[in-house]
Amino acid sequence: MKKTMSITLALVFLLAWAAYAAPPRIAVAYFSATGNTKQVAQFIAKSYVGAEEVDLYEIRAAVPYTEADLDHSPDCRSMKEKNDPASRPKLGGAPFDFGKYEVVYVGFPIWYGLAPKIIYTFVESCDLTGKTVIPFCTSGGGGIDAAEKELSALAKGSNWLPGKRFAANTSQDEVNEWIWGSKEKIPPKKIVTGTPQGLRELAQEWDKRSKEIYKDLPPDPITDWDKTFDRDDRVNHSKISFINRYGIILSADLYEPKNASGRLPALAVSGPFGAVKEQVSGRYAQEMAARGFVAIAFDPSYTGESGGYPRNVASPDINTEDFQAAVDWLSAQDNVDPERIGIIGICGWGGMALNAAALDTRIKATVTSTMYDMSRQFANGYNDADDNEEARHRQREALNKLRTEDFKKGSYGVVQPLPDPKDLDENTPQFVRDYVEYYKTPLGYHERSVGSNQGWNEIGCMSFMNQPLLQYSNEIRSAVLMIHGEKAHSLFFSRDAFRNMINGNKYTGNKRLLIIPGAVHTDLYYKMDVIPFDKMEEFFRKHLK
Repeated sequence: MKKTMSITLALVFLLAWAAYAAPPRIAVAYFSATGNTKQVAQFIAKSYVGAEEVDLYEIRAAVPYTEADLDHSPDCRSMKEKNDPASRPKLGGAPFDFGKYEVVYVGFPIWYGLAPKIIYTFVESCDLTGKTVIPFCTSGGGGIDAAEKELSALAKGSNWLPGKRFAANTSQDEVNEWIWGSKEKIPPKKIVTGTPQGLRELAQEWDKRSKEIYKDLPPDPITDWDKTFDRDDRVNHSKISFINRYGIILSADLYEPKNASGRLPALAVSGPFGAVKEQVSGRYAQEMAARGFVAIAFDPSYTGESGGYPRNVASPDINTEDFQAAVDWLSAQDNVDPERIGIIGICGWGGMALNAAALDTRIKATVTSTMYDMSRQFANGYNDADDNEEARHRQREALNKLRTEDFKKGSYGVVQPLPDPKDLDENTPQFVRDYVEYYKTPLGYHERSVGSNQGWNEIGCMSFMNQPLLQYSNEIRSAVLMIHGEKAHSLFFSRDAFRNMINGNKYTGNKRLLIIPGAVHTDLYYKMDVIPFDKMEEFFRKHLK
């Protein structure tokens, strides 16, 4: 899986040789908030000393970034810029003329799976037409692929080559290895006097050796381990991102079993409704990876580290698409068997997972855990208490009134969040206490989680009322395992959804409802001795083969 998406300058030199040109002039432009990217940029420049003319240029923001700007909070500057597609922070420092350069390296840290928006400003403000552009980034886990795709689309007329990710502790030797295919710099005369065939061989050798040295690297401050569960030594972890068909970039954690070989079965995991991948879905994904599956836990659109604005909204269509986009990404990986892909949906994303299974024939097996049908929930209220036309009409009136008010004031309100533990009293329902115990305490709290913090956008889920999920669930042919706790307040969602799924379905032999004795809804969020991982593994082994 750990692909080296970078390219040796030997290819650039090959083009120059073919045109009988002198060695190219090179600029290394970089933005660095903590100093890591600056160090790599300096290593790149030193790697060329004696071979080509290289100039360094530091990309600066007119308003420098502070530690508070990078603290991951929903309101911090870097998060706001990332979530605003139009954000283009103003450049500072002296202007720089790239006209004389043939090759331009562009370096930046990875923030939330992408390049900082100051790099978008830089790329759009420079005329890179006709130039070879080679990106590089610093990150403890997040790859460069998504950043490359977005930035190259802005650099019209340039030859944008695949780049390279470096860790915070990168050495000069690693940079030399990337550029020259050797820890020792190649003598300048080998580049100047080499034959085109020799340069091709050099490129091939570099590609082979760079793949050998690319491996999991220590984290840096922007992507440190920030999960609510412990790291499993049996599993490799890295950050990835991918794009759904609405153009929203989804952020995910990739978990791979160590020392595995060949093409493996794979799983995409998401949920609960209001959680982030660092909470429940990551726990599921890591455990399944320890059992031999490639697994990704992703933040749905508009939440967590994934893209989409406004924030903290949900959509039955877009969130179903999120699962399909995850299958897209898994299907294209070298160590994944595209015929053995399954999905796991937890809580509200259980309904979305079933919806995706009814639509996407590439999904061969689906597990739902402690499932909610969010369409039913929003239309009918808890336990169907508001399942009548009058109640729904009152809710529509209230929500549309809020829409008008939000538009006038230019901002969105949020629904009432979960209470703090100190505010619970004897009138608090038990299921609310269970949620608070998980989301609002060190057990499961996460700074990016809707459930742990501010609550959902107040009008962000209203489309569920008129777009029912699971309309064709009884046409799902692939295998389905639905898991729910016996004592869960939400058990009726799984029981009814299972009954509807098998009603008139010609393929019932691979469908099962598994009730966990004594378990409440949130027990299946985090209790490793309650979540039936053995049953899940058995199910996926049987149906992903």
